[in-house]
Amino acid sequence: MVLGGRGARVIEEIEEIDLIEEIDLIEGYRLYLIYLLYLIYFSYLIYFSYPIYSLLGIVVVTSLVR
Repeated sequence: MVLGGRGARVIEEIEEIDLIEEIDLIEGYRLYLIYLLYLIYFSYLIYFSYPIYSLLGIVVVTSLVR
């Protein structure tokens, strides 16, 4: 069955919204993974006695992710 006019536009808009939500979800996961990698990296810096740089980096990454 072929939908014409308004019905087809509504379906297209719903599909676009779903795609945007998926992209936002992927972007959120990507930021979360970057955040975890930076936390691991800066925890190693703390371990190797660079506490000032590592704490500053954690603060910067946290502010960027939010």
